[in-house]
Amino acid sequence: MSIPNFNIRGVLPTGIHEATPQEFVDRFCADELGEYRLNYAPIIDDLLGFCHERGAISILFTGSFITSETNPSDLDCIVVFKNENNIPTSNESFIAEHGRIDMTYCSVQNESVLKNLLRLYTIDKHDIEVGIVNVNLENPHKYSWPCYEESSLEELMIYRQAYHQRHMISTNQKKGVIIALHGILSDAEWLLKLAPIASSDNWIYAPFFYGKKYPNILVSKSEKMALLEEFREFINKIYDKYQMEPNIIAHSFGTYIIGNYLKAFNCEPPVSLKNIIFSGSILAKDFPWDKCIKNNAVRTIYNEVSANDKWVPHIEKTSWLVSDELFGLAGTEGFTCNHDRVMNNHSLAFNHNNMLNEDIFEKIWLPHLNITKNINKFNNIKYLN
Repeated sequence: MSIPNFNIRGVLPTGIHEATPQEFVDRFCADELGEYRLNYAPIIDDLLGFCHERGAISILFTGSFITSETNPSDLDCIVVFKNENNIPTSNESFIAEHGRIDMTYCSVQNESVLKNLLRLYTIDKHDIEVGIVNVNLENPHKYSWPCYEESSLEELMIYRQAYHQRHMISTNQKKGVIIALHGILSDAEWLLKLAPIASSDNWIYAPFFYGKKYPNILVSKSEKMALLEEFREFINKIYDKYQMEPNIIAHSFGTYIIGNYLKAFNCEPPVSLKNIIFSGSILAKDFPWDKCIKNNAVRTIYNEVSANDKWVPHIEKTSWLVSDELFGLAGTEGFTCNHDRVMNNHSLAFNHNNMLNEDIFEKIWLPHLNITKNINKFNNIKYLN
């Protein structure tokens, strides 16, 4: 398979040109077409996954993105399903940052509609026929495209309008969800400090405030289980509302809640976590992050480590009192898991609480989440170390 060169007008020759997902990205997200196009590589990766998970068999790309333009205004595509029942409901959304996506759904079951949509999208704004690119999501490809329907412009626009409710536009929407968890013996003032910073940087911010707890919770199995259930209900509601895997910022006992959530489900929780930032962690150094990553329960872990943290060693001593293997010295010595997605940041500038300030949020933690937000389970991220 190969995508032909652009003609003298900077568009593809007439016809439907077949390409694999990798061929499409290599051709149209290449920096020789302009730096701006590089932003679309992770968007297309997420788009392909979104459509494949919902049973689409093909994506037909059209519009300015498959021209020689260095700064295309949007990404137009027709997502093709086997039948009408596979088409997602109108309340499903696809989030894309740094770009706009114009999606139209149709099915091969309704061939007449598909023919007219193909005809509509193969005529550019100058009423000249142009080529489009089909990215096959099935292997091997089992479908041959029908000939275009000879229809008037008015008929074509009627078909376009009929599918408008199955047409989704995303433009610079939220980057993702951040759930923040505080520790015990705290009124969690830092959760309020983080709120305007995260929101102004275009994140959905969802703090998990569970009230001021006292040290007795460290040795009370029933209290810890009750808190786990409270968090499980909270994270389920957040996922149901936004349909996005949440990122985590957790401090002290908040790190225990996250560890307990993952371990309780044997590193395969109902809601997977995206990227995690820990500070003052009281988890065991040998926490099984490799298993969590392998099971796609977590994408990356960034752990602030400080030998000057005086609270972590005290909490770790509690482990022998209650036989809780989750307690440990990850906050003062780091995690031992040797994986390129587990990052320990050692700094003597921190104690148990002084990293919970605006400068760390703005200069370290949010930039880290901005870098890692588009990482999927297949990406190599050694460049982050």
